[in-house]
Amino acid sequence: MSIYSARFHLLQFRHGKVTFRNHNSSFGVHLPTLQQRGHISTQLGAMPTFSSMLSALDPTILSWRMVCATIAAITLPILLTWLYVIRHIRNKPHRKHVAMIMVLGDMGRSPRMMYHASSFARHEWEAVLVGYDDTPLMPSLLETPHIHPRPIASPPKFVMRLPWIIRAPVRIIYQVVSVLNIALFTLPIHPEVIMVQNPPSIPTLALACFITHFTKAKLIIDWHNTGYSILAMRTGEQSILVKIAKWFESYFGRKAYAHLFVTKALEKFLAHEWALE
Repeated sequence: MSIYSARFHLLQFRHGKVTFRNHNSSFGVHLPTLQQRGHISTQLGAMPTFSSMLSALDPTILSWRMVCATIAAITLPILLTWLYVIRHIRNKPHRKHVAMIMVLGDMGRSPRMMYHASSFARHEWEAVLVGYDDTPLMPSLLETPHIHPRPIASPPKFVMRLPWIIRAPVRIIYQVVSVLNIALFTLPIHPEVIMVQNPPSIPTLALACFITHFTKAKLIIDWHNTGYSILAMRTGEQSILVKIAKWFESYFGRKAYAHLFVTKALEKFLAHEWALE
C-alpha cells in the first residue's frame, strides 16, 4: 500500500522507525516517541504571549511610544484639515475689480466705509461689505447691485454682560472665525483689494494681513484714529496693554499697500511716527 508516493512502498514500522523502499533503494525515518512529543508540546505551550512580551518592554520606551502615538492621533487630523484648507484657498480664482471692505463694527453706523463701498460701486467694482448688521444700511446701498453686505456673527447676548476683560477676547474670537469664513470660504472668488477701517486695530489689522497673504489682495487701511490711544483712555498710557497694542498697530499697519487718513494732522503724525505713506 502506498502512503507517501506511488514509487515508494512501506516495508515495516519498528521501534519508532518507518522504512520505505522502491525498486532501487530504501530509507528510514525516525518518528518521535510519545515522551518526546510531549516535551515538544510543552515547549510550544511555553512560548511567550503578546501581553507578556509587552510587559517585558522597558517602561521608558513604552511610555515614549504611547506619547508619540497620542501626538500623531492629535496632529494628523489637524494637518490633513490644514492641507485641505490651503488647497481650497489656492484653487479659488482671483478676480479683478472686486473689493472687500471690512468694518468689524456696525456697518450702518460707519458712513465713511459705506461711502467707500458706494464709490467702488460707481466705478463698476463689486464691493463686499463685511461687518455687523445691527443698524440697517442706507437704502441707496441696498438698491445698488454692485454692493454685497456680508454680516458677521455676533457673540451671544450674555457675553455682552460680562466684564470687559472677558468680553473683549470672546468678541475677538467670534470676529476672527466669522471673517475668515466669509473671506476664505463663503466668497467664491478672491478680491483684488481689501480695505479695513482702523480702529479697531485688534484683530482687524492682523486678520487683514493674514487674508491678504493667502488671497494676494492689496491691503488699504483707512485710518480714523489710533487704536492704542483709545485703549489708553480706558487703561492708562503706562499700561502694558497699551504698549502691546501700539506695537501691534505699528507693525501690521506698515504692511499695508496704501493708506487713507481722515485728517491731515493724523496723516502727518503717522507718517512721522511709523513712516506711513
